[in-house]
Amino acid sequence: MTPKIVRRLDPAVAHGRPAAAAAAIKRLLTATCNGRWRKARKPALRVAAAANARLGRRDEAHTAIARMGQIDPAFRMCDVRKVAPFRRPTDLEKFEVSLRKAGLPE
Repeated sequence: MTPKIVRRLDPAVAHGRPAAAAAAIKRLLTATCNGRWRKARKPALRVAAAANARLGRRDEAHTAIARMGQIDPAFRMCDVRKVAPFRRPTDLEKFEVSLRKAGLPE
């Protein structure tokens, strides 16, 4: 199960609060060394990549995508819709655009 903070931050990226999301995810990623937080690493990296891409921080966005690729090399843009928790299609579209900017492979 994905920790609540990651589920809350996905919409934060889509709703124009990428700076807050990026800061919170950075803290979360430093705490994902053990236990249940380890399962949050991939969703947290997705949010970090999208948030940093929206903020114009290309290096941080590309780094998050690269780290995600080490965890799950097969993850592609076509998989985003399967795991993103958005109810509104416009939020999902914004998230996908941000992940494309971050360099997530098609």
